[in-house]
Amino acid sequence: RRCEELELLSQRVVILDEVEEFVEVNAELTAEGVLYYLLDNKKLALNQLHVDLLGYGHCGKAIYHLLRSLNVNVRVVRRQVRHESDQFICLETYRHCQPSQVIINTSIVNWLDDFLLAKLKPETLIINIVGFLAFNESLIREKYSRLLHLKALPAMIASESAAIMLAKIINKEIEHGR
Repeated sequence: RRCEELELLSQRVVILDEVEEFVEVNAELTAEGVLYYLLDNKKLALNQLHVDLLGYGHCGKAIYHLLRSLNVNVRVVRRQVRHESDQFICLETYRHCQPSQVIINTSIVNWLDDFLLAKLKPETLIINIVGFLAFNESLIREKYSRLLHLKALPAMIASESAAIMLAKIINKEIEHGR
């Protein structure tokens, strides 16, 4: 992911996406931010919620484990799944299902096309943590549903924790280098 311009700088460049500690802590703080917005926007007990989690990368895994630890019913949708179950299905199978009352998008590919959006139940909550994706928001409103674009959740919800984490990681990288 490095670009030539960065290599020309006289300063040492730290690509945070390549620092495993940053990726893990960022995913945990993102999961906690998703939980905050879930609690703030759905008026049901957590164990009554049914959540579709689109994508299972670092953030998806952290969100899944946090929600499952709180007895939330989570269905993970991935591009491919070796052995499908009630909790893990592939995108092709999902396209034949009824979307749940909460959809959390962590995928950098927009799987929520008009076909799936047309199947939304009223008052579906869509939480999108990928900043650059666009959805058909007029169709979402027609379905009396809501879309929350929540990029940079650690900075929004836990800014102090995120700043401390960043400072520690950057200092460690500067001291020990790669």
